[in-house]
Amino acid sequence: MRAGDVLLLEAQTTYSTVSGYLPVEVEEAVYDAIRAATDAGIIVVEAGGNGGIDLDTFQDTNGRQILNRASADFRDSGAILVGAGGAFAPHGRLSFSNFGSRIDCYAWGEDIQTTGDGWTGNARNSYTAQFGGTSGATPIVTGAAILLQSWARAQQQAYAPKDIRTLLADAALNTQSADPAVDRIGVMPNLRAIIERETQRLGRVAATAPALADAGKA
Repeated sequence: MRAGDVLLLEAQTTYSTVSGYLPVEVEEAVYDAIRAATDAGIIVVEAGGNGGIDLDTFQDTNGRQILNRASADFRDSGAILVGAGGAFAPHGRLSFSNFGSRIDCYAWGEDIQTTGDGWTGNARNSYTAQFGGTSGATPIVTGAAILLQSWARAQQQAYAPKDIRTLLADAALNTQSADPAVDRIGVMPNLRAIIERETQRLGRVAATAPALADAGKA
């Protein structure tokens, strides 16, 4: 992979200090790999896990709250972490979805129509309408990241991992969950709103550039 590409991590893991599934970056080696990827400019989208856990309260074996953005022990892999909301508006957090300040985005985690989900098989006609979990929500957010990066490249631009995450997690642009203060799963990407805002921003930059060039000549 190269800078600007998008990598999906559709997995979860367990950990000795808590009962339930967690995002894979709680494992040291996986965190290091994700951080290396994002430092290299690769956009990593990671499932938040299906443990129903408040990630702000999670402590590693050294007692550190590594997933709590308000903690001095917080460590940022640079990945976009995804939670799961209901399929129908208003999108409340589904009970199994992990939540907390580390979750950047959500998408629906139930009633997803797809093929090759692993349980129904991988043939081209192995359709299901019942895929879900953060493993279902994360590919939806990944698709949004890919489309946004594709649009940027069409404008002769490219987004860094932190730029994509900032745009997809912007509460002013994207779709809030049913009760943000309780759900704590971030926002659902709204590509139309993001691209409209970015189009305006790039237009302002393009309009300013000639003036700056003329000023330089003067």
